[in-house]
Amino acid sequence: MPIELWLQLKTLICSNCRDIETLNEILSCLRSIKSRDSEKGRLVLDATYELFLAQHILMTTNCDSNIGKEKLTRIFGVTVSRVVDHLYDMQICLENYRGGTIKEALKFFKTDIDIANYRNDFVHGNMPSFYVLYEAIDKLTELIIEIYWKAFDGDISWPKDESNNEMKIVENIQGILDIVKSPDTGLSNYNNFINQDNVKKVRHYIITNCNLFIKLLMTTKNLIIFENVDVENNITGSYTFVPLSHHLITMKNILKLLSEDGDVFELARFTGECAIETENEYIKKQYIYWTSWLVKKIVTEKLIDEWEVKELVKLCIILDLKECLDKILENYPDKLEEFASSCMSKCNEMETDDEVKVALYLLLLLY
Repeated sequence: MPIELWLQLKTLICSNCRDIETLNEILSCLRSIKSRDSEKGRLVLDATYELFLAQHILMTTNCDSNIGKEKLTRIFGVTVSRVVDHLYDMQICLENYRGGTIKEALKFFKTDIDIANYRNDFVHGNMPSFYVLYEAIDKLTELIIEIYWKAFDGDISWPKDESNNEMKIVENIQGILDIVKSPDTGLSNYNNFINQDNVKKVRHYIITNCNLFIKLLMTTKNLIIFENVDVENNITGSYTFVPLSHHLITMKNILKLLSEDGDVFELARFTGECAIETENEYIKKQYIYWTSWLVKKIVTEKLIDEWEVKELVKLCIILDLKECLDKILENYPDKLEEFASSCMSKCNEMETDDEVKVALYLLLLLY
């Protein structure tokens, strides 16, 4: 199939032109691609077609009459239901996980989770309003464009091997580190950083499978040094770990990327879990350093919610990160006091040493 047709479709979809002629051309391209595509089951094509067909029907239907508006409301309801179901299936394909809710799927793609309620209301016979469904279609269209069409680079090959995809993520992370390490690149500036090709690809991975990206970022030979001695910085097992300067710049920019399109809490949580579970003292020091660095940045910028604050408190107490706890107390004093009160009230129910340690540490910290 000619790649030119796909690229033409991308241009039309990303143009934000929604006149009837453009909509006709978009739908024509989609029909042609779907009928000629040897790989069936591209969910993003199905979702894109549903959304632009709904917009085409809107342009060609009389909305002033009650009959016209009722017809459109039902069509919009079907569109929202189908697209949400496609997104749910996409998450399953990306994470190889089934069992979550539709709301969790929408949260995964960072769009309005209320759309799940509109979808559920519609399929159970409780018709949402025309304007609510119209707005939902707008948001879903923006989402599909952002996560797929803007990032589409002309590669229409069907993924054959998950490990190959993981290798691409690792290669792009390494590519970022190599660029940042080069002198005079100016990539300490975030606006310069995000315009790099490797970064654009990494942003796409963050949007589509954030957990996999975080896992590969923190468990491969990129930010974590697996040799016993780093000659450049004279780091050995007996020294306090000091990261390389280009590692710090990269992590600072990746944290900002995750705050915009991913999950900063998951990055801190995963890194902390690695620090707890790793037995090698040299590697453990690195994970502890990065956990501390991440927590302090995240709580200072107030990037997390109440539940996530509590989870980070537990992590910091187990790892004995006093400076992090001070930062949490400084930025979330009310939440910490509520958590401490809750722990004290459940003292008799605590079953593990870690739970007891959390409760006692909070007492000492606050009182």
